[in-house]
Amino acid sequence: MLRHVTFPLIIASAFLAACASSNANTTDDNAGGAPPNNGTTNKTTLSSLTAVNQMKTYDGLGFSAYTYSYTGFVNGETAATLTSGNFTPGTITYSSNPSVILNAGTYVITPAIGSGFAATSYNAPTVVKTGILTVNKATLTVTPNAQSKTYNNAVFSGFASTVTGYKVNDTSAAITGLGSLAYVGNAITAKRAGTYTITSNVSGLSATNYAIARASNTLTISPSTFGLTSPYSNWQLENGGVLKAGDKTSQTVLTYLATYSSALTKPGAAAFSVTNGTVTNIAAVGTDAKSYRVTVTTSASTAMTAAMTVTSSIKAGWNTTGPASNADSIVVFKKGAQVPHGNYGAISTGYINSSVTAISDLVFTLPIEVDADTVGPEDFTVNGSTITRLVVATDKKSITLDLARGIVNTNSGAMSVLLKANAIEDVYGNLFSQSDNTLSWVYDDVAPSAAMTLVSGAPNNIGSLQQDVTVSITPSETITSVLPSMIDATINGVAIASTITGSSTAGWNVVVKPGVVGTLLIRMKTGVNGLIDRAGNVLVNEPKSIVVSII
Repeated sequence: MLRHVTFPLIIASAFLAACASSNANTTDDNAGGAPPNNGTTNKTTLSSLTAVNQMKTYDGLGFSAYTYSYTGFVNGETAATLTSGNFTPGTITYSSNPSVILNAGTYVITPAIGSGFAATSYNAPTVVKTGILTVNKATLTVTPNAQSKTYNNAVFSGFASTVTGYKVNDTSAAITGLGSLAYVGNAITAKRAGTYTITSNVSGLSATNYAIARASNTLTISPSTFGLTSPYSNWQLENGGVLKAGDKTSQTVLTYLATYSSALTKPGAAAFSVTNGTVTNIAAVGTDAKSYRVTVTTSASTAMTAAMTVTSSIKAGWNTTGPASNADSIVVFKKGAQVPHGNYGAISTGYINSSVTAISDLVFTLPIEVDADTVGPEDFTVNGSTITRLVVATDKKSITLDLARGIVNTNSGAMSVLLKANAIEDVYGNLFSQSDNTLSWVYDDVAPSAAMTLVSGAPNNIGSLQQDVTVSITPSETITSVLPSMIDATINGVAIASTITGSSTAGWNVVVKPGVVGTLLIRMKTGVNGLIDRAGNVLVNEPKSIVVSII
């Protein structure tokens, strides 16, 4: 929603004159921009006073760095080329108070000309164009606290988090939903010994002035023999933190803790039952001869074509009549070089201008199911924008996101997004590679300018009947199309046909063939009927016209 704030702010005219950046031109007699007018000088009324769009990140403060531009100068003049005696922009006021704290959102900037406007060849504009001040959200990070427990065959409860990033005097009251914060990660369902990941689930949180980022920490579960009575043997996965939901993992080496209720001679590999794997190491733990660390290596230790289930246990009879342990099953799948691919959404690659504030429905497709708990905005390299929506598809094979433009001007660079390497995991824990492409857009909010030069057919600005007059067009940037409809060619005030030759690389020419004697005037149209650059910006200031006498 656009908000109108109506407190006046006065900016010194000398400072703003230095900031004015629009092209300018002056018309006087015999300058080539119009037919002679018997020595008199007509003032040109400037087209508009425009507030320049601004952008900032919420900081709990106001904003005062407003700027403006005048448009409608003629004959190639600019505010920079005119001396202070010929052009004084005056004092400009704006509809915003710098002491008012601005929440995230958009605000209309309305400029007004105060006192002091003076120009030798120009009248003050009567048209005022508003600008937009965009206040982007700042970022809060919600980080779970590290936790630990001893194995008791129960999941952990009591997760808590710390929030960082508040601005000025803001507190947790700035966030809605913090009291019911949820968590994701393999720590949520973990019962086995091991180190697990716990991640804050910020999808249920909201804040007027903040984007909320998640972070991760660890839950450590130490081994124990909870709930067992003698005689017993216990087979417990020691590195349980490698497991994903459904006891899936990409790890091909599993470490178990074999615990016995009475001391025994160090067991050998034959004391254990393993399918789709081999016992590769056995080491005593402590000195009581009751605990041994057993390493199980899966049958396939390199990249696999399909998942395998590794089942293992302690065999019965370890102490003559000692009982067998529980059996443990792990699903293992190791895969490398899984490469995501980015797909453009509502706006394809190319150039964008200030009318584009967001780009929606960008999709990164994945070759295998992703673990949704590992996906977050921090997994993408984003330039010139922020991620405002991120959704993992139901089939877990694609990620859709929206971007909000964060670039304030052309010099700020491009907008782009790339999925980072080793940032997200599949449902087994394999890391994905970097996406094989970067989605990008060049931001351009500067109107093109152009110059016209008489190149042939009229030496000394004098041409002949039925002889081509050729005028070159030199734009300030690449223009991919120039059409006859963008040119206003007249002779004695009557329109005549023109043709366009050239290209964006070779340059553009206007060619006319006058059929009557008189004054030939070649001008370039402005606005939506004139030159348009690749980003959709239109020619605002008319370049110096070409005047030729046809005899």
